[in-house]
Amino acid sequence: MATPDSGIKKVIVLKSSLPQRSGMNENYVVRFRIVSEDKNRSSHWSTKYRLPLQSVATVPFSFTASQSSNTVTAVWTPTIDTKSEFDVYVKWDSGNWEYATTVYSTMFATIIKDGATSVKVAVQVPTFPKQRFAHATLFESLGTAVSGIIV
Repeated sequence: MATPDSGIKKVIVLKSSLPQRSGMNENYVVRFRIVSEDKNRSSHWSTKYRLPLQSVATVPFSFTASQSSNTVTAVWTPTIDTKSEFDVYVKWDSGNWEYATTVYSTMFATIIKDGATSVKVAVQVPTFPKQRFAHATLFESLGTAVSGIIV
């Protein structure tokens, strides 16, 4: 029986280092290749592997829309197992969800859209493509009225 090569190294990828979730099929999609220590040679990329996801739990949040300061603010408290990167989506009036930005903190603020009468904000773990996915949502605010003249 052959003995294992003593030069073989194992690599463990931490959960925090995994790529963004695939929003379409609710998996992590990963592939790898092997590179020599002198970085002179590398293998072809492996086939894509799909790793199942754990479901996302909702998180505590606060949400305000202030006509006087002309802003919408959302603040949330992430759980320990979420990264410090979040995708934020905004829905003005009865329109569609729009990708606003990716934030690296637990706060999002934006100026109220001119002429808007209500707003909703949703925060989710990062996904690709950048779309709203219920399975990745950490929280979604209730529709908040921002009626009145907005300057």
